[in-house]
Amino acid sequence: MTHVVPTLDPSRGGPSRSVRGLARAQSDFVDTVTIVAGGRPNEYVSDREGLQLISEPLLRTPFSIPSHSLYKKLRESIAEADIVHLHSIWNGTTTCAARICRRLGKPMILSPRGMLDQHNMRRRAMLKKVYLLAERANLASMAAFHFLDDTEREGCLWLNESRVVPFIVQPNGLDIAQLQFQLSRTPRGRMQSVVPDPTAKHLVFLGRLNVIKGLDLQTRLLPGLLKKGINVHLHLVGPDDGEGAGLERLASELGVADRIHQHGPIYGEERLRWLHDADAVLLTSHYECNSVTAAETLAVGGVLVATDTCHLGRAGDAGAAIVTPRDPLHLVEALSGLLSEVGQLSDIRRRASAFAQQNLEWRSLAGQMVDFYRRLIKSGQPCVE
Repeated sequence: MTHVVPTLDPSRGGPSRSVRGLARAQSDFVDTVTIVAGGRPNEYVSDREGLQLISEPLLRTPFSIPSHSLYKKLRESIAEADIVHLHSIWNGTTTCAARICRRLGKPMILSPRGMLDQHNMRRRAMLKKVYLLAERANLASMAAFHFLDDTEREGCLWLNESRVVPFIVQPNGLDIAQLQFQLSRTPRGRMQSVVPDPTAKHLVFLGRLNVIKGLDLQTRLLPGLLKKGINVHLHLVGPDDGEGAGLERLASELGVADRIHQHGPIYGEERLRWLHDADAVLLTSHYECNSVTAAETLAVGGVLVATDTCHLGRAGDAGAAIVTPRDPLHLVEALSGLLSEVGQLSDIRRRASAFAQQNLEWRSLAGQMVDFYRRLIKSGQPCVE
């Protein structure tokens, strides 16, 4: 089987990590799993027998337009595959891979990764309407869809193709034992070195500093928490995707410039220490579909506080996370109560770990996905021009 993803560069968001994790886990169930992605040749090294990683340059990074060498590798890998799993849409690499599948008659399954949800269809709406004209034939040829949660499935029902072919709803998973091992060997103290105040409470955001993440809301929480007597600091960990300067200006206007800290991207094991040691990890996106950061926070026993726009209702219902309406008053009330109650923090950490173990372990999820592939292949649904 072959997975196609525009890039495995971790600075471009969650799919770069989750696709590799899915393929790695699937290699326990099938002889060979291949990932084809844009990047420098041989940039990504396989760390597991049965997993093949192929990378070739993109012709253009915007819209992930494949180079001739990447197109050639896509064609070679797809020709050898029994089924092809495409991750994300609105990019040249996925579009080209889907066309190759149609020409070769290979069944393909699409994970839109939230990009076909009605909410996201309203962003750059005109451009997407035009792109959709060229993408229609590919979408009509899908053998199946993979949605990350029920909310994403519901948000894609406007697309007729998503209603008439098989689908599977399955979240991103994790190798939980590996994450916890990595956490155990990562030293503490980064937050304390930045803010050497033992009474400080630390809020953390980990991800791209992009407008969709709603980081202005996180900044606006600080004055309200300070008024309640909470000595709070906000740490923004991730690459600046256009929001950094604006957040600095907003913090200055609110009088909290000394309370917000931008640390740049952290992709290695140290990110787990940030997620675990934070008094709360914040997720306030205007739209979020099965966030990898949220999953990793749960897996390492972190305290996750998210708005209801982030689709973490299951974790909230299980007491593994706090989910609030997306407005400053509700968030300030939730955080002020949480940060003053040590017993509640400990309980959430315990429930988070248990929820991850029960719902987010890669091996179980990968096995279910491989079974789904096999049913699709057995059904013999054609994928042709």
